[in-house]
Amino acid sequence: MADKERWWSRLAEERFWLESTDREDLGVDLRAPLHDEAGRDNWRYTLFLEARVGDVVFHYDKRAAAITSASRIAAPAVPAPIVWAARGSYARTRGAEPSELAGYRLALSDHHQLSAPLTLETLRRDREQLQAIYDAMVPHSVSKYFPFELSSRPVRPLQGYAFKLPSAFVETFLPLWDDEENPQRSARFVEQQAKQVDTAPEVLRLETGRELTDRRWTKATTHARTFAVQLRHAEIQRRLKSELLAEGCIDVLLEPMIGSRMIDVVAIHDDAMWFYEVKTNCSDRACLRDAIGQLLEYALWPGATRPERLVVVGEPPLTANGKAYLATLNAAFPVPIGYRQLLLS
Repeated sequence: MADKERWWSRLAEERFWLESTDREDLGVDLRAPLHDEAGRDNWRYTLFLEARVGDVVFHYDKRAAAITSASRIAAPAVPAPIVWAARGSYARTRGAEPSELAGYRLALSDHHQLSAPLTLETLRRDREQLQAIYDAMVPHSVSKYFPFELSSRPVRPLQGYAFKLPSAFVETFLPLWDDEENPQRSARFVEQQAKQVDTAPEVLRLETGRELTDRRWTKATTHARTFAVQLRHAEIQRRLKSELLAEGCIDVLLEPMIGSRMIDVVAIHDDAMWFYEVKTNCSDRACLRDAIGQLLEYALWPGATRPERLVVVGEPPLTANGKAYLATLNAAFPVPIGYRQLLLS
C-alpha cells in the first residue's frame, strides 16, 4: 500500500490517524492482519502501515463512543501474527470466528488521555462542520479513508480499524490534544517535543508547489472557527496567485517546501524571488506580528534560499503605524519586508 499516492502524500501537516477499537489496552500498539480472511488487502486493516514514526494516532474507544486519548508512532511496523475476527453485521451473519492471520504491529509511545474526550454525540451535534471538513478534503474521485459515516443516518463510526484523520478535523475538534497543561500528558512526551530538531535542508524546493484544490472557502456556521480560518487562508492564497500572475509574474507557487516547512506563496518577479506569508488576523499589527518571524526564518536561517523580498499578506489595510514599523525594520534587515492587502469580499 505504501507506494500508492494518497491525498495526504505531499502534505506535511497531515500526520494524524485514528484507531477505532474496543480493546482495553489503548496506547500500547497498533496491530491488525495484513489481509482479510479471503486473503485480500483491506485498507481498513493495513492503512497504518503508511504511518511514519512520530505521527499521531488518536484512539476512538467504542466502549465510550468517544475519542479519548492520543499516542505517537514509536517505531516502524514489524511482522506479528494476530488472532483476529472480522466485525460488522456481515461478519456476524456468516458467523465469523477468530483465527490466526499474518499481521503487523506498530509500537506506540507517549499515550495520554485527552483533557476532554471528543464524543460521538458532539460530532453528531456538529454534523454541518464535520461535513464541511469532509467535502473540503480532496476531490470526490479520491478515497478519503475518513472514519465517520455521513449519510441520512446520524453520524457514526465506519466499520473498520484503521483510518486517516485530516488535520482540519484535529484543528477544529481537537485543538488542545497536545496541550502541555493537560495533566494526563507524560513528561516524556513533553521532553521529546522540546528535543525535536529539524534536520531537513533549508533549500527551497520549487517543484513541491501545488494547487489548492482541496480547501475551498465556505462559511462555517458552528462555534468551531478554526476550520473557517483555514479555508479563508487558502482562498487568499489562490486569489493572490491570480493577482500576481495578472501583474506579470513569471511563475507563482503555492506552498512549496523549504526544509520541512511550506511557504504560503513564492512568486518569480523577472529574475527575483519573493516570499509571501498570508495571515487572517483582524489588524495589520497582528498580521505583521505573526508573519514576520516566519518570513525571516525562511529567508535568513543558515543554508536557506535567500529571496529578494518578503511580503506579509492580510485583509486589513496597512496603517500609518504599520508603515512606520516596517520602515524601522527595513533599516536594519538585509531583506526588505512589505505588506500587501488582499480583501475577501
